Amino acid sequence: MGELKAPHLFLVITSLFLTIQEMYFFMNVATNPSQAAFLPVQWHPGVSKFWIVPKIMLTVIALSLITLLMRKRSSLYNVFRQVSLSSDIFRGLREGLERMYQPKATSLMLYRAGKEAGDIFATKVAKRVPSRSEILDRVVENILASRWADKIEILSFEPGKKAITCLHGSFECVDRRSPEPVCDFQRGFWAGIFQALYPDMVCEGQEVLCEAKGDSQCKFQVKFFEKAQPIEEVRSSLK
Repeated sequence: MGELKAPHLFLVITSLFLTIQEMYFFMNVATNPSQAAFLPVQWHPGVSKFWIVPKIMLTVIALSLITLLMRKRSSLYNVFRQVSLSSDIFRGLREGLERMYQPKATSLMLYRAGKEAGDIFATKVAKRVPSRSEILDRVVENILASRWADKIEILSFEPGKKAITCLHGSFECVDRRSPEPVCDFQRGFWAGIFQALYPDMVCEGQEVLCEAKGDSQCKFQVKFFEKAQPIEEVRSSLK
């Protein structure tokens, strides 16, 4: 099924058409005493005016769901399968890991999880968006919509060398104060995003500023490294 060019406009026009149709029926048919005997009970004068509003509301709700499905080009299962994780739950998850493991081990686990998530997310976006700049724009748009931060900026991007991303209001810093940077998941996430854009290289992320430390923003620096060659390729090149 093709995606609607303007789904909200479709919804408004359809709802308006049905509303006019219902009003015409009410004003010209339901109020005509000669037709009252042939009408359903709900359209009898005195009752129809209470029925028309909920009927129109139900129509709008149904059309909204249809429009949502057409926009997502998905099934009901996929539409309602969106899962969000509140900052409180994430903080509880981190605190639970810190009770079982050393802080550095927890930091590494969250970093690796974030890197894997970023790689997967960017790879999926790349299937629908061709250019790297558009992929980054779409990533920033989705992350802002998910409230991972209040503001996100790609401060600099030297392909194959270095990228710097700045966040204001990072969800990992909510109600946290620490002498060390704490945004390990997002540090890994941005490294995974850039690594997905350049799969022939290895990207590693570092948080150089963090709001939990009292800095005005969270700043992530991602560096690109040449991927190590398999030992077999090295041996063959030496022959």
